[in-house]
Amino acid sequence: MIKKETYADQIYEEIKKDILYHRIGFGERLINRELQKRYGVSSTPVRDAINKLYLDGFIEEITKAGAKVVDFDRDFALEVNEIISLLSDHALKMSSTKSDINEVSEILAQKLRLQKQNRDNDNYFKYDNEFHLTFFYYSHNKRFCDLYERYNIFQEILIRYTYMVNIAKELHRDNAIAQHEQIYLAYKRGEIASARKLMENHYITAVSQIQTCFPLL
Repeated sequence: MIKKETYADQIYEEIKKDILYHRIGFGERLINRELQKRYGVSSTPVRDAINKLYLDGFIEEITKAGAKVVDFDRDFALEVNEIISLLSDHALKMSSTKSDINEVSEILAQKLRLQKQNRDNDNYFKYDNEFHLTFFYYSHNKRFCDLYERYNIFQEILIRYTYMVNIAKELHRDNAIAQHEQIYLAYKRGEIASARKLMENHYITAVSQIQTCFPLL
């Protein structure tokens, strides 16, 4: 069962996955004793896992009894979307100047095809992410890629949540795929300014989804 190097790593990955898939809700309390019982471990690996989750931004408060998962409200969601939008725009631009556009376009076409093929299953999110990640990979800047990965996990959590609570999720997936295709075609033609504008609009669309799923109290 334990595949990671340490129990703490295993627990960290399991809790992170539970947050990602919304098996652990926004703002939910994690109780140390319950986690120890669940994983059959002492307090030390649980504490180490929670500390790592805190450092990575999944936990916003640690107490003697446990911890509190980040409360994803509207402001948090909009801020994450804004950061990812800015990073994605710059990654697209960097990839067009530091890599071969035709080579990048071939990878984008592959990811887009896989996203279409997996429209109705969980792999949709994997290929949605990999479409965007292509621009970062071809920016040839590891630290820039690391920055994207740090915030993109929150973007994926939010995307999964908006699809989960939105009754029109099938339509939103179709729209997202269509927007990816427009970005890809403009990029392939070398129309980088147009591709960047389409990327910007792609994230503007996400704003309306966030506002719908996170209504003001």
